[in-house]
Amino acid sequence: MSSTVEIIERAFSNVAKPVNARSLAPHECPECEELAADLLPYCFREVPGELVEAHFGDLPLLGPLGFHYYLPAFLAYALENPDSNVLEFAVIHLTPSKKSVNATPEYFSNRFGLFDSAQKAAIAAFFAEVRDHKLYVAHEGELDRAAELWPDAVQPFAASDGFADR
Repeated sequence: MSSTVEIIERAFSNVAKPVNARSLAPHECPECEELAADLLPYCFREVPGELVEAHFGDLPLLGPLGFHYYLPAFLAYALENPDSNVLEFAVIHLTPSKKSVNATPEYFSNRFGLFDSAQKAAIAAFFAEVRDHKLYVAHEGELDRAAELWPDAVQPFAASDGFADR
């Protein structure tokens, strides 16, 4: 386990687990029901990799409480399996464009507003590791947006080696 994964797990260790399917994924649809059924049996540290991989694109389906609790599982898996789709989708979900944020400010405020300073720093550490180890090639300025959205630890490193521009 990398030190960044340990930072992430420590930062999110006090987050309360969602108590039911609707608090995890509030929409009443088959995709949200499947996601909730798959994740609820597990604490975020114990979600099997196969489930994280199977739900690589489902972060937007999680409600604010489910996102707050299960994001560490996706971040840890992404760092430990950088060739997976999980990494790309986690980066994209955590770096919305200004246009997206301006179009749906309440959505992003509800999702990102639950993070305390230690959790924001852990997310920033995730992005620092992604950048430092060149795990993700930014296509649309995602790493630059990460520096703006998660400045706690990313700002000092943003584009320091030009990687964010590739």
